[in-house]
Amino acid sequence: AAAAAAPGVVAVASNRQYFVDSNTKALYFGVGLDLAWPDGDPQTYYSQKLSQLAQAGGSYIRLWYGPSQVASSPFSAIQLQTALGQVDQGHAQNVDHLVGLLEQHGVRALMAVESYNSLCTITKYYCSWTKSVYNKANGGPLDSPDQFWTSDNTTQAFKDYVRYVVGRYSASWAVVSWQIFNEMDGCINGKSSEAQTWLDHIMQYVKSVDPHKHLVTNSWAEESGVPSSDQFASMDYTTTHAYESGDLGKTLGHYSNIKSGYNKPTYTGEFGRNGDPLITQLVLHNGMWGTVAQLGAASGASWWWDTIFQDNMLGEYTAIAKFVSNVPFAQYSWKLATVQGVPTSSARAFAQFSSGWEAGVGYVYSLQHTYGHNPPYPTVSGFNLTLPGCSTGDVKHVQLYNTTTGVSMGGAVAAGCVQSQLAIPIPSFATDLAFLWK
Repeated sequence: AAAAAAPGVVAVASNRQYFVDSNTKALYFGVGLDLAWPDGDPQTYYSQKLSQLAQAGGSYIRLWYGPSQVASSPFSAIQLQTALGQVDQGHAQNVDHLVGLLEQHGVRALMAVESYNSLCTITKYYCSWTKSVYNKANGGPLDSPDQFWTSDNTTQAFKDYVRYVVGRYSASWAVVSWQIFNEMDGCINGKSSEAQTWLDHIMQYVKSVDPHKHLVTNSWAEESGVPSSDQFASMDYTTTHAYESGDLGKTLGHYSNIKSGYNKPTYTGEFGRNGDPLITQLVLHNGMWGTVAQLGAASGASWWWDTIFQDNMLGEYTAIAKFVSNVPFAQYSWKLATVQGVPTSSARAFAQFSSGWEAGVGYVYSLQHTYGHNPPYPTVSGFNLTLPGCSTGDVKHVQLYNTTTGVSMGGAVAAGCVQSQLAIPIPSFATDLAFLWK
C-alpha cells in the first residue's frame, strides 16, 4: 500500500469557507482551545496538555508569543521578543520543543506574535506599557504607544522580529497561521487608519518572508472586528472574540454569519465564561455547537483552558471531533438556512446546507440550556423543523446526533420536501441535539 501523504500546511479550501491540509487535501477543522501560555515549566506543561487534548480528539491550540516586554510575566517562558527586535534564545528553545510536541501529538497551533498589552496603558485591562520593549524607558524608540503605527524604527524592528519567528518555525506543518496581534484594537489607536495601513503592510511582509506559505490573520477584542481590515486581501481568515452574551451560540453565529460574507473562512478565536464549572462547560458546549451549524470553520477556542483541563471537560472536544469527521465541509459551497417551525418560546435552531442540497448540518437547543439557567431542564416537545428552498419531492435521510457524545442517536429519519420546504422531524429533548444529512 502507498504510504500516507505527509501533513502539509493549512490552506483555505476552494469553497473559501473552510480549511484543508495542503498536502493531503483533507478537511482541517480545528477542534481545541486557547492554551496561550504555560503554568510552570513549559515542556512539562505542554507535554501533559497536548497529550490530553490529542487523546480527546483535539487538533488546535492558540499560543501567545507576546506581549513583548522586558520584565518577567506569566507569558515569559514562551515570550519571544524581550528587547526591541531581539528574540530571547532560551524562550525560543522552549518554543522549539513545543513545536516538536505539536507534531508528535498531531495538534496545530495558531501563533500570535504580539498582543495589545505592549501598547496600552490602563492597568485594569492588563496593559504593560511600562514594561514594553517599545517604550523609550526600556530602550525602545517611543515616548507613547500611539507612535507605534507611524514609527519607522518600530516598524523595522517588528519586521526583524517576525522575520526571525517565521524563519525559525515556518518549516513546521503544525503552524496553523501567524496572527499579527492579539486584540489589536486594545492598543492605543489600534483601530486608526494608520494602524490599519501598518497591519496590511506587515501581513504582506510576513507572506513575503514565509517560504512555506502559512496563513496570516489578526484578532480584535470587539466582536464585530474591524471590517475594513478584516477584508484585506492580505488577511486569509477572520476570528471573533466574544464573552458577553448568555447565549453564545446565537452571538457567535451572528458574527460568523457576517464575516463569512468576506469570502474567507471565519471562526471563534476566544470565547467563554468562567466561574462555576457547570457554567463554564455549558457555555463551552453551546459556543462550539452553535457555530458548527453557522459556517464556523473551526470548533471555536475557549479561553478558560485551566478550568477545562482541571474539571475534565475534554469530552466536549471528543464529541465535536466525532461529529465533524462525518461532515463534508470542504467538499461543497455552503449557505445559511432560514430555519422555520421552531417553537421560539422554548427553543432555537441554526442550520446550513450545501448549495445543491447534497448535505446539511443543524443544531437545535432549548433556550433553558443556556447561561443563566440551571438543570433540570424542561423537555421541549417534538416539532417539525423546516428549511425552505429544496426541490419538491426530494427526500433527505437525516441523522440525529447526541451532542454529549457526538454519536448518532439511531437510524436516519426521512425528511421530505413538500412545497419547497424540507421538514425534519425533531423529537422531544431536554438540552440539545445536532443533525446531519449527506
